[in-house]
Amino acid sequence: EERCQPNDVELYAISLFDLGEYSRAAHVLSSPPTGNESSFSDGSLGQIQPPRDDLTSLGIYLRAFSLYLEGERRKEEQVTELRDPLERTKLFNTNLPQLEADLRRSNELGELDAFGLYVYGVVLKALRGAKRAPCGDGAAKNNTDDRTGEEAAGDAAHVIFIRSILKYPFNWSAWLDLGELCVDDSSIDQEVEELLLPISDHWMYHFFCVYVFIEEKANENAIAIIEKLANGQVSENDEGQVDSIAAQQRRQQGFFVQSAYLQSQLAMAYYDVRDYDSAHDHFLALAEREPYRLDNMDAFSNVLYVKDQKVALSHLAHRSVTVDKYRPETCIIV
Repeated sequence: EERCQPNDVELYAISLFDLGEYSRAAHVLSSPPTGNESSFSDGSLGQIQPPRDDLTSLGIYLRAFSLYLEGERRKEEQVTELRDPLERTKLFNTNLPQLEADLRRSNELGELDAFGLYVYGVVLKALRGAKRAPCGDGAAKNNTDDRTGEEAAGDAAHVIFIRSILKYPFNWSAWLDLGELCVDDSSIDQEVEELLLPISDHWMYHFFCVYVFIEEKANENAIAIIEKLANGQVSENDEGQVDSIAAQQRRQQGFFVQSAYLQSQLAMAYYDVRDYDSAHDHFLALAEREPYRLDNMDAFSNVLYVKDQKVALSHLAHRSVTVDKYRPETCIIV
């Protein structure tokens, strides 16, 4: 418990992180350079220093996430400067190899909490993507030490994500990353299912299943789960208990009746199976409930187009431009 309390340096780093100064946040959480490891006079900032010895699990997570985000920002800057699409595919987060080594060491020492494990999983997943990217002259391949984090450490990204989820099931980002891995490689599905058995009754697990089923186009399965979450399900023990108030309540509604996310997923599932009437009803109800929502509204515009509802499509386009003119969904709708 005492180790979870942030120290003064970590509180300072949190402020820097909130300001978007990821390099400074990571720097104050790293050990000071020794000798001539870094020279400011020649314009070089030197290599990334290892984490400080007095960091709590929060500090380890914050330093790692700061370095990851800084590397991603630097990569995006380089992408905008390159015009050759092939050259863009060679770019990757140059902080990943050092992050993998630091987090692997912290993991072996048992210093990672749920969020530290999450960042470790993100790094392993990103290294896996860098390994698969076209290398051209081999630059990216050599920079990642010609091996993924999984091969270097024996840790698979999906296993690390699951360890993080078991510690804290409410981190939806970890579920999404795990879902992407499952969609990308179906061979891990059985292992993932077995490892998640301890929380298979948790509602977050069901949300995860809905996401994976929709991504894998198993829309009927997704619709069945959403209906149970939103509308409830009568168990076998309730059969014949007509006078049971609890049973009647379960028949009438589920736990997530007002979930806009589930309604959007249900609309997308019906859209994918080309049940445009059902999709239209759910999208329309969603738009009326949250008029400033643009998520998935591009799919709604496709439904309106197919159903030849030009007036409704025009209204959706005008409303979307008013909400956020340059959102990708708005551009598609227009």
